[in-house]
Amino acid sequence: MSKKLSIHKTSRLANQIGICFFLSFGFVFLVAGTTSRVGLILDNYSDFLVAVFLVALSVFISLLFVQLVVTRPLELIVRNFTGDDKSSKSLPRYAARELIELEDAISQKINVNRALEEAKSRVNISQVQMSGIIDSALDAVVLINSDGKVTEWSKQAESLFGWSREEAIGEEMSEMIVPAHMRDMHHAGMDKYFETKQGPVINNRVEVPAVNRASEEFPVELTVTPFEIEGDTYFSAFVRDLREKKKAENDLATEKERLSVTLNSMREGVIVTDKEGNVTLTNPAATRLLILESEESCLGKPFVES
Repeated sequence: MSKKLSIHKTSRLANQIGICFFLSFGFVFLVAGTTSRVGLILDNYSDFLVAVFLVALSVFISLLFVQLVVTRPLELIVRNFTGDDKSSKSLPRYAARELIELEDAISQKINVNRALEEAKSRVNISQVQMSGIIDSALDAVVLINSDGKVTEWSKQAESLFGWSREEAIGEEMSEMIVPAHMRDMHHAGMDKYFETKQGPVINNRVEVPAVNRASEEFPVELTVTPFEIEGDTYFSAFVRDLREKKKAENDLATEKERLSVTLNSMREGVIVTDKEGNVTLTNPAATRLLILESEESCLGKPFVES
């Protein structure tokens, strides 16, 4: 609006300047013309009419001159300076409507992209948090999708099985840690779960064999829990190495067997009690000397009663 007012004022000022200039010129022309014929005083009516005609003609010519030479160039200069160009034609209505729709579509696309970037940022943060939680677990943690491919592989899993996270992600879990003679059973268990939502290892703590990168088979304690994300099924497996536990159990069984052989070979009777005085261990010699029915008959009983 301010641009249009500036152009209008410029045009009006140019017209006023031109009119004043050429009225003055016409008046001078009138005085000069009449003076040459009748002197300083107009005493002839025909001379007056001639003067009026000349003045009118001068005004018309001045207006035309100002419009063509002064006003129009000034308007063009002001329009170029202000950026207002009336010569440009406005867009048709359908074109303007399509332009508005295109702008709306672009705006929506920008908003969608911004929302996706924010969602992606939140997902990345969640993944970092999940990785931190998984890596802080004492057991090895392996996540697989419904196709049996690894989607997450903790640092403890790297140490336990010998495969790095980069190597494991996207690979078949069964090909890396399930013994070859048990892979068919593993696949059958997954198929059964998708059919019945049940399985022998689902939500149970079981002992199964596993293999590492060097193809060494060893016992592990396995717990598998299914969960869903946006309609897709995933499985989290917590794996605990049982080699140390099994070794300790075997060592204990071996020592117990050695002790039993030693006690059975002794001629002296041996009776072992706990701090409450209850019998926890005897040998055959003690059973004979004390005339007991059997070694088991006195176990758990106070020694004095036995």
